[in-house]
Amino acid sequence: MAESLHEYAPLELWDVLQGLPSEGGEADAPEGAAACLWFGIIKISLVPCRAQMANYIYAALDSHSADWTDYTSASSEYVPATPSSHSLEGADAHVPSYIRADAENNGGIADGRVAEACGHTIDPWDLQLDESVTIATYLGLGAESGMVVRNDGRVQLDATNPWLFMRCVDCLGWTHFAEHLRPACITFWFPGPSSEYKSGPGMWWDESRLRSRAQHLPLRLEVDALERAAEYNFRVWKFKKMLALAQNGLHAARFHLTRWRRDAQAARKTLVRRMFEAGRGIVDTGRALVHHMDQEQYDPTRLRWQQARDESRAMRREWVTRKERWALIELSNLVLILALLIFCSLQLTVMAANDDDVVMPGPDEYVPTLAPDDCYTWAKAADLALRHIALVEQPLRHRGDASVEAYVRNTNLVAACDAKKLPILSYDAHVPAIVRVVKTPSFVNADIEALSTSLVRRPSDYLMANADAWRCPHHHCMFTVELSSLTHEQHDILRRATAGVTVPWTFNADGHIAVVGVYAREVVDIVALAHYEEHHFQRLGIRHVLHGQREDGRIMYHWEPVKMKNLLDTNSVRGSQARYHEEKCRVNMQRALAFEARLWAADALQAARKEEYKGRAEARKSLSQSVRANYGALVNLNLDRVDSLFEARTALFVGRSAMSSVVRRPMDALTRLHGDILNVGGDPVSAAVDRERCAAAREQQTFWDEGEGSERVKRRGMAPGWFGV
Repeated sequence: MAESLHEYAPLELWDVLQGLPSEGGEADAPEGAAACLWFGIIKISLVPCRAQMANYIYAALDSHSADWTDYTSASSEYVPATPSSHSLEGADAHVPSYIRADAENNGGIADGRVAEACGHTIDPWDLQLDESVTIATYLGLGAESGMVVRNDGRVQLDATNPWLFMRCVDCLGWTHFAEHLRPACITFWFPGPSSEYKSGPGMWWDESRLRSRAQHLPLRLEVDALERAAEYNFRVWKFKKMLALAQNGLHAARFHLTRWRRDAQAARKTLVRRMFEAGRGIVDTGRALVHHMDQEQYDPTRLRWQQARDESRAMRREWVTRKERWALIELSNLVLILALLIFCSLQLTVMAANDDDVVMPGPDEYVPTLAPDDCYTWAKAADLALRHIALVEQPLRHRGDASVEAYVRNTNLVAACDAKKLPILSYDAHVPAIVRVVKTPSFVNADIEALSTSLVRRPSDYLMANADAWRCPHHHCMFTVELSSLTHEQHDILRRATAGVTVPWTFNADGHIAVVGVYAREVVDIVALAHYEEHHFQRLGIRHVLHGQREDGRIMYHWEPVKMKNLLDTNSVRGSQARYHEEKCRVNMQRALAFEARLWAADALQAARKEEYKGRAEARKSLSQSVRANYGALVNLNLDRVDSLFEARTALFVGRSAMSSVVRRPMDALTRLHGDILNVGGDPVSAAVDRERCAAAREQQTFWDEGEGSERVKRRGMAPGWFGV
């Protein structure tokens, strides 16, 4: 996908791709008679032109299509090389490895049948006559003959030259060994002692003797089979070497072509970025991109590597053909049929080759030149755009798609109390949960703590589990709440607090008013708070306020001064404390409201973006299906070759007339597609509701960020006049 296009492309690009009306200048309009002939009308509409070029830009910058035929990762400028398993420093490095292995395993002996025990001894200090003749045959007579005559008339090898001495010993030994091989119809040759040598002796069958005697017929047939097998093995070795050479050349060519293809993709993105940043329109940017892609076809480096790729493929085809021909020849030899079949099965994977014609252009320098405004430019753009639409069902990435995919709704962050599930109706359920219960002012808590520390806590905290009575925790106070037998005063307090409760909290037990067990703590809190206010806190001038029940059923309440309004206007320390507490509660309330408003606005806007995100995906998918179903045969999309999306099929339009159907059909098809699908709008009522919802959400954001709401969350002055009522 063209991941980075959303970073610099104008918003108009997405509107054009979706078929929405966009504002654009006449600078984007095609000019000239060719454009009029192209559309076949007098006045040209800008919408099809922009839609065509927008789809073309998306197709040309789609990096996903560039990865479809990547041969390597192209992460390095060097071709990955496999280290050779054999050194090239040896004298026999050019010899096939299997021949060297046979020579090492067999010890240089062609056939084990000639290895017989022999007691012959060569004494270099006392040469026999035939041995002297052998040395003289190679070195002649005289001072350089390598032999000397002793005083007793015996002949020995000359020890003054140790290297010549050892070569003469080799010559005598090899000569004797050749005499053993001659009856077996084996010719043995070796280097003479006249000069230095590094090679060893060799042996092969004496074919003239084998063919002259009938008793050697089985051996002659065996030798012929060995020769044919050796020729076949050498051909196989040569085929492997040449095929490996062709594969390595193809690998290197495709490696560099892949790198240049990625560089070309980067150059295209740079061109489009610069054009958009310079304020150029969609049509001008598309024409510049068409010209840039035309120049990529003639890049010399790209052509050089394509030629190297073609040569490697030709070499591979040639040697595969040779191998097949050799295989047919060898099939006539019944002796080697089994070996040939095994070899063919082993070489099956070697013969398999990928013949995909990957055309990968290299990058060109940034030249802001526009392609000619003629029918051929528009034909190339429409052809590539149609093929890309048919094969790629994913829409162009929008700059907000990442946030839509990673967004988590914030509705669960706002805890709401379901008042219908609680016996006591909470009239503050609409208030944000974080500020739903007003906290007792700190100076009131200080007064309560000064009176009695045990009265600061909730009364029901002193109710023991399974207890039947509650006693006031204040010292010297004997007030008790009997849960199995409430007094009439206690029952009146409970009845006033639970007015409207549908589920009874008490029941009649043998003439006594008993409390339902599940509501014991709530009853204790309601009755005990009234007791605290009437008997213990009366002189403190405070009262309790009930706020209903929490989610767990516990009673919500707080303490406040009875004359809070008068206290706010008092110019005293206690008045300042009251004003500070009141202002703190007000700011917390406004901040909680702002928090919930921002969450609602964010969810509303994100829901609209998600619907738009889904709409773009569905529209693109329907576009692809429509092109494949209705326009595939019309424009010859060639959907089987996905790598063809990298470049426009320029050769398809070369030499064609402007009125040719090959030139006109891609543009006609894209224009018809734009009119049939992209201009089809959604439900107008639903769209209007979405617009109103988004407008309300943005209004809430503006209100709390920049409007009056931003002033509400600020602390005000602490003078008494601010709180006068």
